[in-house]
Amino acid sequence: MSRAVITGVGLATPISHSFSSLASALVEGYCGIKPIDLYNTTGCSISYAGQCMQLDTLDIPNKKIKKLLNRKDLLNVLAATSAMSHSGFLDQKDDLDPLRGGVFVGSCSTQIDDFSPYFESALDCIGENNESFNSSKFGSECLERINPLAAMKVLMNGGLAHISQLFNAQGVNGNIINGDTSGLEAIIAACQAIERQEADWCIAGAVSAPIEPFQMSQAFHSGLLAQQEHASESLSSLIRPYSNDPHGTCLGEGAVYFIIENEDHAKQRNAKRFGSILGYGLSNNGNQAIEPDIHNPALVSAIKSSYDQACLTAKRLSLIGGQGNGTYLDKIEQLSFEKALGPNDIPVICTSPLTGYLREANGPFTIAAALSCFNQGVLPQSLTQQKSNNEALDFSRKNCLVATQSTEGPTAAAVVSS
Repeated sequence: MSRAVITGVGLATPISHSFSSLASALVEGYCGIKPIDLYNTTGCSISYAGQCMQLDTLDIPNKKIKKLLNRKDLLNVLAATSAMSHSGFLDQKDDLDPLRGGVFVGSCSTQIDDFSPYFESALDCIGENNESFNSSKFGSECLERINPLAAMKVLMNGGLAHISQLFNAQGVNGNIINGDTSGLEAIIAACQAIERQEADWCIAGAVSAPIEPFQMSQAFHSGLLAQQEHASESLSSLIRPYSNDPHGTCLGEGAVYFIIENEDHAKQRNAKRFGSILGYGLSNNGNQAIEPDIHNPALVSAIKSSYDQACLTAKRLSLIGGQGNGTYLDKIEQLSFEKALGPNDIPVICTSPLTGYLREANGPFTIAAALSCFNQGVLPQSLTQQKSNNEALDFSRKNCLVATQSTEGPTAAAVVSS
């Protein structure tokens, strides 16, 4: 079976737009959660989020694609381009077999910047006394009034189309629509394509772009977001992972992509390998997203499957990459880590306090953070939430192995959950 290795990392996040600058952002503990300036938040329940800056600097050569890009698609293209550049593929694109290149995207939400094209049609579908909405009528008769380009800008799989076209990846592909696990599932799908020898290289990752009134309002009414009074204390400590007194979470936007290659393909082009994906596990809580059973074994099963497939034991793990979004879900995650890994002193890292909760892209960004830790040989205090220690922690203090540039194969391992 062909091993899948990571040869490129691309980012468009509130704290970093490149893998090379990610390390310093983590060590410095830079927080990208800011007051929202993408729209007027006057009268809104939530006025803060993890927001990406300076996205308009990207020079996209394809004018047809550029015309169709909304903010979410721009994040997608920016991160995917960064990953391709980081891997060296942009300089070697003429040598790549397009039929052996795949694209897998985790994206299960749309971004509606402008509701005006839908107002008139939606009003015609409201029943008497404003008690019902005729969705069948809206989906058939009323959609004919809307400019097709308006619909093109809200497709969940728009990023998949743009990335495939920009980089001429004509092989296996997929858009994963499965909630906040979609990003990690896209990476798993890429690994499986390589293991089955359906592809030599894949662009895989996820995007989240919730900073617009509709999604922010929806998240607020779900009850998962930290309230405004908590934001007035300190945005940098708004999300409190694994706390006995969680405030709730804060949403962030961003995209994270990896170049995942067949190991032999990477060796042939002398590509630098930043890590290997040794195992993975998938499971489902089978209950509900808002209040899942705290003792549900789904995450335990997924974690065990991943390190069993990797032929590792918990003692070999250097890091645990947690979701840690500052809600009651953290308790479920904590219990699952304890059940799956047993008693241990493995450090748990989480990125949400720095970027906001990136939803589909949160799992991939945690992988990028773990790779950055291994690459630098340090464990930044900003990721561990250990407020008593202001210095970056060296792996040797945690009895962890450190991956170095000269090492063949991984000498440090992390398990990442979503």
